[in-house]
Parts: sequence; C-alpha cells; structure tokens
Amino acid sequence: MTFDPRDFLPSQSDWFSATPEYGGWGKAEFSTPEGSVEGSVEVRFDELGKATARMRPDPNTLRSERELRFGMDEFLCGAEPRKADGQWVLLRNLGQQNPCTRLEVRTSEGVFSTEDVAGYGANVIYGGSEDEVQSLAFEVFMSRFDAEGADDPAYWVLPLTNFVSEWRLRRTDLDHHPLRIFPTPEVPDEITHVTHGPGEEEAANRAMLALLAANSKNYLIGFEFNGAPGFVEQLPAYEARAEDLTAGKERILPTAVMVGEVGLNHADTPSDLERWMHPQDHLMLLTLASGRRSERRGSSCGMPRGG
Repeated sequence: MTFDPRDFLPSQSDWFSATPEYGGWGKAEFSTPEGSVEGSVEVRFDELGKATARMRPDPNTLRSERELRFGMDEFLCGAEPRKADGQWVLLRNLGQQNPCTRLEVRTSEGVFSTEDVAGYGANVIYGGSEDEVQSLAFEVFMSRFDAEGADDPAYWVLPLTNFVSEWRLRRTDLDHHPLRIFPTPEVPDEITHVTHGPGEEEAANRAMLALLAANSKNYLIGFEFNGAPGFVEQLPAYEARAEDLTAGKERILPTAVMVGEVGLNHADTPSDLERWMHPQDHLMLLTLASGRRSERRGSSCGMPRGG
C-alpha cells in the first residue's frame, strides 16, 4: 500500500454550526388584537447569532379576539377599521403593527421558541377581494431550542468572536473529546512502531509525517473548569479569519469555541446558567489560560443572542 500522510489528516466533526437552521410548523401569538396564526416556518441564524424566522401563514389558522373585517392584513397592522361614508375603511400606519409576543416552531428534532421578537415584516399582495399575506419575517433576539428526547446536558459551549491567540501544543487527554472540532485520528502501530534495521530511517520518516498530519489541528488552549478539563479550539478557517481581523478587514468574526463540563450544575434556564457559568468572567479565564493580555479589540467571548 502506498503511504500518504494525508490519509491521517483530521476530519471536521459536524456537531457545531455557526449558522444553524430549523424548519417545521410554527405558531405566532400576538397581543393587539390578541390572537395567533400558524404556518410552515424556517429559522436561520447568521454567524453572530442573529436569527430570522420566515413563516408562510395559513389563513385558515388565523384566530383573533375581535371580528376582522379585512382579514389578516387588519390583524397584523393592529389598526381598527372605521366607517367613512357608510363604508368600512382600514387606515394603515406604517409605524404600527400588532406586537408578536411569542413564536414557537415544532421541528423533527425539537422545539424552537422565543418571546423576544423585535418586529416583523410582511410580504403582502394587494388587490382582489382580499389582500394576501404571503410571508412573515420575524426578527428574533433571545431564543431557545429544546431538543426532542435529549438527556441532561453534559457539556457547555461558548462560541468566541474575535478571539485571536497563540495556541498551545497537543493535549493528549483531549485528543478524542466528543466535542472536538477536529478530533485527532489514531495512527496505527504499524506506522508508529519503528524497528532497528534496514529501512529504519524511512519508517521513522513515515511515522513522523503521519503523526504531524494527525496532530495538524491539535493546537488547543486547555483549562480547568468546575473540576474538569475544558478547552478552546479553533473553528475552520481560523487562520484566514484571524488575518482579516488583525488587518482590519473585518470587525467581528467567530474564530473559536470554548467547551467545558456542566457537572452537577443545573442548566434548565438562562438564570441557572448565569448562577454558575459567569460568562463575563470567561475573558479573564482565557487571558490566564493563553498567557496573553486581552484587549477589547482582540479578544472577546459571548453567547449568540439567538442561541
């Protein structure tokens, strides 16, 4: 068999995505007038945690506390029709809309929900006997996703933006951690075991090249958190992103993830997390672990607003 060190390069795991997407059947609830509408929804996050949920509302699901003379368009704009010259007229105020108080989307993997909708836009086709609302685009801030059939959490993860550092050498105890972005491949004994005799130099060179390839993504910043090992690892394309940040070509980019163990701590609600995670202290932890002084522009960490 021909030896090729590229056979031992680490493969990227698929557990982490900086741009997750969810799709399913959703229900949006509103307050003025009180009511709801349902439809198929796609939720998409950008790299900085901003989420947009796009719904195709089903008119048959529209529910309202008051009678609607102009259907869904009246319901969404929040204005009440008035009579003028014996006819009902709906006067729309572009700065007014019926506030969305909750959005829930049931997917095949779990339930996405939020009560922090900043606003929404409607794609409306006007004309005919009734105006048709084709889609609603909700701008979402804080949200949560409850995975279907999930066990109690074992690990916590913080995506890091603008984190640029000098990375440490191999941590063998973290080679096969389940949340490594690039788990370290095993190099077979027949490659690493070099015997004395003819071909020894060639065998040693093969072993060195294979181990270098296997550990080419094995630069981590390790630390201890909650009595257990944790680490910071580069995201794919870290080098290019770090170069763009330091050169001033980009202002904000995700560059790494920080991983630790939950242990016996509760993680059911955001307030539970705040009690023991102290996200505001993680930048100081990174400073200590990396041996570099953190600056406002160079290093920061935080949860995506939609995550």
